[in-house]
Amino acid sequence: MPAPRLEASRARARRFLLDLQDPDGAWRDFDLPPGPADAWVTAFVGLSLTLAGGPPEARTRGALDRAAAYLGGARAPGGGWGYNRRCPADADSTALACLFLAAAGEAARPRDLAVLAGFQHDDGAFATYRFGDPAHGWRGGHPEVTATALRALLPHLGAGHGRIRAGLAWLGRAQDQGGLTAYWWPTDWYLALELERLAAGAPALGSPRLTPGPEPVTSFDLALAAELQSIRSPGVRYGAFQRLLARQSADGSWPSEPILRLTDPRATAGHQTEAVASRLFEDRGRSFVTAAALSATAAVKP
Repeated sequence: MPAPRLEASRARARRFLLDLQDPDGAWRDFDLPPGPADAWVTAFVGLSLTLAGGPPEARTRGALDRAAAYLGGARAPGGGWGYNRRCPADADSTALACLFLAAAGEAARPRDLAVLAGFQHDDGAFATYRFGDPAHGWRGGHPEVTATALRALLPHLGAGHGRIRAGLAWLGRAQDQGGLTAYWWPTDWYLALELERLAAGAPALGSPRLTPGPEPVTSFDLALAAELQSIRSPGVRYGAFQRLLARQSADGSWPSEPILRLTDPRATAGHQTEAVASRLFEDRGRSFVTAAALSATAAVKP
């Protein structure tokens, strides 16, 4: 891939995301029953921009500073972050916010880390939520949330900490039992990439790895697959990356498609998620898919 073409693709994606940021510093997208996501999407997009390669130019730096300030104000009263201000803190939003703030140079607050650690079950898995009936599926252990939470806690606890080892052991058992599959996503490409990132952070601990199937179809899955393949085989050009670049619009974005599963709480983690009908939602603002694609282009070397 010629370096000028790759950088031009990144530059268009960055401009699109910067233009999409709201004046208060947040990125908002999706339209679930509680409304659009703010803290969750802000952390995801902000993290992608911090990893987009090279020192951020002034406009990007300003956008990241505003996003960090927004998250500072959106923090739940007891610490941590939720999908939006109407929702209680959850493990995934809190973990992504911690990862973004760390990448942006913000020191972690012990209370936020304690809130995140509080989502871990005794078996090592992390739940997305801890409210309501214990039988509620959103309170169960979720593989992709577990991987992201471990990534956020790893720099602060260290690879040898009991929480890290317990979470990795749970992921390994889930894989052995055939239940290592995403809870909130209709495919496993997001989970596979989170596991690969976790493995890179703690290579000596043997984090499980996953090769999803079938082949990626949506632009979001293509972005995740391209980054996953680039991490595993640096310098190799896979079809997913070529197909991803071919889908980029002139404005720098990638097309919005139904990518997020609002899983019915009657479904528990594992293959049962496929047996219970759940709605899929698209990021109509194209922020999530474009941020994922930007991250993928940053992982690919010219």
